[in-house]
Amino acid sequence: MRNLGGNILFSATDLMRFMGCAHATTLDLMRMRGEGPEPGEDSEDAALLQKQGDAHEAAHLEKLKSAGKAVLEIPRGDLVADAQATLAALAQGAEVVFQGAFLSGNWGGWSDFLGSRLIEFQSQNMTVAARAIAEKKVSGHLSYRVATRLQSFSR
Repeated sequence: MRNLGGNILFSATDLMRFMGCAHATTLDLMRMRGEGPEPGEDSEDAALLQKQGDAHEAAHLEKLKSAGKAVLEIPRGDLVADAQATLAALAQGAEVVFQGAFLSGNWGGWSDFLGSRLIEFQSQNMTVAARAIAEKKVSGHLSYRVATRLQSFSR
């Protein structure tokens, strides 16, 4: 959740957080207004999951590159500029876009992998937010699917 030009912008993460605990969203909104408690630090378990998720993402990126896929990486920066770059890349037929961005109304954020063709796998358990994005048209007549893959994490 962020403030973009005086408007509240929600992400897929915010949607999933709300689905898990509506009160957490209330606290996030209060925090944006300068009210409410300071967020707590991530637990060791959450940090481990993030670290393993980052490693999985990096390994998959390398796998795509090793397989000869043309991967366009969009460095994370300004959401508006990144969303424009993502739409331009998809409109030009980019095979795979890594860290592409979406922005529409009060929704926006970054994806992991996007492609003009579904990459060699399909997620068995796409999240609600990813499924919603995957079933929408991104730009004009071009339709794209979000390629996500969930991994079981072990200690």
